[in-house]
Amino acid sequence: MKRAYVAFLLLLCGYGAGAQIVITPDSAYREADQYTYELVVHAKVYNNTGAPDTIVWVRIQDSLPGCWTVAVCDKNQCYAPTVMAEEFYLPAGDSSILDVHFYTCPCGMGKERVMAYAKSDTVNLRDTSVYIGQIWCVGVPKVENIKPEMLLYPN
Repeated sequence: MKRAYVAFLLLLCGYGAGAQIVITPDSAYREADQYTYELVVHAKVYNNTGAPDTIVWVRIQDSLPGCWTVAVCDKNQCYAPTVMAEEFYLPAGDSSILDVHFYTCPCGMGKERVMAYAKSDTVNLRDTSVYIGQIWCVGVPKVENIKPEMLLYPN
C-alpha cells in the first residue's frame, strides 16, 4: 500500500510540474547606443497547462531613469506606457510574444519586471521575467582644436 501511495504522489507531482505558464527567458537583456529611441527586449509566454486559458500579464516593478517610459506588447497589440495589466486568450500548447519596449531619452539602464498568470488559477500557474534595457553614451561630447579649413600641400 505504501508503494502505491508513493507512486501516486510522484505521478501527481510530475503532472503538476508540467502544467504551467512559462515566460522564456526569465531574464532578458538588450543594449544599444545613445541614438536608439525605442529599445525592444523580446520574450515569449507559453501555455503548457494542457487547456486553453486567458493569460493575464501585470507590470509589477520598474526602475527607469528620468524620462524613460515602458510599453508591454502581447500577441494582440502593444499597450501604452500607462497600461499596467492586460489579458489575452492563449490555446493549450501555444505561445505568444511578451515584449517590453523601452522608450529612452538619455543614456542609462531600465529594468521592468512582468508577471504572467493563467486566469483560471492565479496562484499555481504563473511566472515572472525581468527585462533589462541599457543605452550607452558614446562619442565625443565636445570637439575642440579643429582647424576651420582644409589645407592641401603645397600651401
